[in-house]
Amino acid sequence: MEFRGSSVIVTGGAIGLGNTFCRRFAAEGANVAVLDVDVDGARTLAATLAEGGVTALPVECDIADEAMVTQAVEKVNIEFGGIDVLVNNAGRHLRKYGQPFSSLTSADVRELFAVNLFGTIYCSLAVRDGMRLRGGGAIVNIASHAAHDVRNAYGVSKLAVRGVSAAFAHDYASDGIRVNTVSPGLVATESMRDDFGEQHFARVVGEQLVAHPASPDDIADVVLFLASPRSSFITGQTLLANGGRSVYI
Repeated sequence: MEFRGSSVIVTGGAIGLGNTFCRRFAAEGANVAVLDVDVDGARTLAATLAEGGVTALPVECDIADEAMVTQAVEKVNIEFGGIDVLVNNAGRHLRKYGQPFSSLTSADVRELFAVNLFGTIYCSLAVRDGMRLRGGGAIVNIASHAAHDVRNAYGVSKLAVRGVSAAFAHDYASDGIRVNTVSPGLVATESMRDDFGEQHFARVVGEQLVAHPASPDDIADVVLFLASPRSSFITGQTLLANGGRSVYI
């Protein structure tokens, strides 16, 4: 159990990729804080994780609200005695935000960046002291394939996440905190399939070198690697996990 006794926060942990990340960290022995605006979903998952013998803490949190983030992280610090890993997973995505700026309302754009960019910043700032208590830590930010082939507002928001990761890697290096990013390609979650449809999945898979969409566990493998001591010499980097859809040197 690679993360036995570790304290992990996953934002947007109730459903989708976040749910898988929580389950995988718990399976490796971590105590997991499930942060989500859907507190009922977070409670349901936390109860399931607790059945496996780990401490699981559901915390209601809108990461676009800086005060709420501060309170949530303080709660985790009190419960867990510090923080080892933060996974900044919560975000606005899907077809609604994968549009040109000219197709979105000002409110849509503000919401997109409030969550995807400022939420990542708020959470990263809030965990610093808790990670110091543990002698360092790891932050893993979730970006997107769209951050490498930027065509719309969503892609810009995730490109900004990549930049924030590099900046925090420099800022936090003296505290022994590593900061890296994962850019997933198309992932076969229920919400993605419902939103984009099978034709879109077939087209994207046809552009990949690996001839199937990623499963949530495929992305979790990368996240757990970057959160673990196995990646102790890696910081400030983005790992593009998109099945070879874009290969360049």
